Amino acid sequence: MSATTAGEKTVWKHVREEAAALAATLRVDGWDVCQVRADHVAAIELGDSAARTGLVYTVPDSVGEGLPALLEGGSFDRYEVFRTVAGGELYLVTRLRDEETERGVVLAGAVGLDQVAELAEAARERGELRTHVRLLDGTHLATFRHADPTDFFPEDG
Repeated sequence: MSATTAGEKTVWKHVREEAAALAATLRVDGWDVCQVRADHVAAIELGDSAARTGLVYTVPDSVGEGLPALLEGGSFDRYEVFRTVAGGELYLVTRLRDEETERGVVLAGAVGLDQVAELAEAARERGELRTHVRLLDGTHLATFRHADPTDFFPEDG
């Protein structure tokens, strides 16, 4: 993904379109897919508490209906990350796949660059990053573990 210039569509619109295209690619191949657009993303670094540390996507209640059922029994250990930086925001689209069950999740969201430096450094030291998905009321829906955090963050972030 790349940032847009004046007169083109907004970055967030481009990110949403990219996420939709990635989800559509899986659907065309016959996969079940849940596309998730976060209302808010936070970068949380709690030191030794890796289970609660990571990128926390807060999502609409409607995601709570389909995502848990889709994830049941899957590993979702394959992923690709697409990112761009614009206007002080880090925009991310993450496509997660479970090859065995042919199910996928596409997450889209943005987090302030000023929030990610501490998490990025800690994730690189740990050699992993976690992505958490939750509802506005705090209900936990999913946690995904990423063995290589370098794709998520700019080199200087």
